[in-house]
Amino acid sequence: MKRMILFAALTVAAWGDPLSEIQARYDQANKAYEREDLTGSLASYSPDFGFVSAGGNRYTLKELRKSREKTFERCAQIHARSKITKFQLDGATATVQVEEHFEKLIPGFLPGTKTPSKSKDTAQDIWVRTPKGWLLTSSTNLAEQSVSSGKKIQAKAGPLRVIREKGHPVALETQIARYCKGSKTVDLV
Repeated sequence: MKRMILFAALTVAAWGDPLSEIQARYDQANKAYEREDLTGSLASYSPDFGFVSAGGNRYTLKELRKSREKTFERCAQIHARSKITKFQLDGATATVQVEEHFEKLIPGFLPGTKTPSKSKDTAQDIWVRTPKGWLLTSSTNLAEQSVSSGKKIQAKAGPLRVIREKGHPVALETQIARYCKGSKTVDLV
């Protein structure tokens, strides 16, 4: 028991506080996102990053980069914040549940107009400690809630399956379980 405590203390001393370091990475990415700085907003992503939406769609880092470029072209007054709600450390791998809030003006129905849009996402992210610091290797949206033009849209992920490589979690796989739009709810699984 004493050896485990000593090992944990030495790990924190050598690496610092992983929770604080990863939260700082989210904060840096959000500030870059608000400045519409594409490179800065993706600086903490590993080259092999993978994203799964609550709808089950899969995206690579290259596809995410293209999506962000379009967001920056189309949207204005972007505000972003992220808060870690759950944290689990397994050696050099951290599994994080994060709540993300985004507000922006999106193109409106009429040409030249903008409409406020808000979203709240809950994601399960996997971070890996590298010589370059903590890098985000995968993100799976567990739930999405958006409000645009006063209309609420919700999606929630179904059962999760952890994908492991050499015993370490590297990704989460999910399928959408329920889709809500306004007062209508459709169970998909």
